[in-house]
Amino acid sequence: MQRQSYNLFKSAFKTQEEEEEEEEEEEEEEEEEEEEEEEEEEEEGGAALAAAAAAAAAAAAAAAAAAAAAAAAAAAAAAAAAAAAAAAAAAAAAAAAAAAAAAAAAAVAAAPAAAAAAAAAAAAAAAAAAAAAAAAAAAAAAAR
Repeated sequence: MQRQSYNLFKSAFKTQEEEEEEEEEEEEEEEEEEEEEEEEEEEEGGAALAAAAAAAAAAAAAAAAAAAAAAAAAAAAAAAAAAAAAAAAAAAAAAAAAAAAAAAAAAVAAAPAAAAAAAAAAAAAAAAAAAAAAAAAAAAAAAR
């Protein structure tokens, strides 16, 4: 039984032709082992149980390896999704940066207009001050 489980484990890594040849050999070995087991059933009862447990452990290990491969595939898919999300976020950040640059350009364009308006307001205030001074001078002259 142990030899069978070893041969099965080994055959998983070989070609089909070799597997077919080994299967024929295994069948012959199985027939021989069955004859031997019939003769030595009482002695080999515990060994057969141990071999069956070893075969079950090998099957469980194979299932665990398959589960690990599936988990790795899922992780790769998740990484691809994360990369796509990161690319979308980068595109959104680039769009936001472009919008900020446009707003800055608009502010730069508006700055001269604001400066001109401030200059006009200062000129108006100066004119008003001059007019007030002239009115005060006229009032003083009238009082004399």
